[in-house]
Amino acid sequence: MGRAEPRAEPGTQLAILVVDDEPIVRLLCGRMLDLLGYAVTTAESGAAALHLIEQAARPFDVVLTDVMMPGLDGMALAERLLRENPSQRVVLMSGFLPPNLHSRAGYGARLPFLGKPFTADQLIETLRSLR
Repeated sequence: MGRAEPRAEPGTQLAILVVDDEPIVRLLCGRMLDLLGYAVTTAESGAAALHLIEQAARPFDVVLTDVMMPGLDGMALAERLLRENPSQRVVLMSGFLPPNLHSRAGYGARLPFLGKPFTADQLIETLRSLR
């Protein structure tokens, strides 16, 4: 990964929730975002993410979620979050693109997608495109 320089916009610290069932992915993604200057919280499942979202003192600016997870998968999580709050920013990530991703509930085509593995530059570019 190398040494990343902080790249968050001056005076801002977006709160990002990283949701992935793989501990190493949560750790690496969280560290990458932390080095880039973001406030990071992680969750190991869609259900854990919903619990954190409900308990958060302030809303998460972005939810970065793996698509393929046991139980409540990332797409179902995104669909639920967007149904409850259409302005919620969600980014999907996966090591492969599930064949029905863009047809589910019409949300998939509107959601940014990061293919794993991704670089810090790809991640920051995706986050900046959400504005």
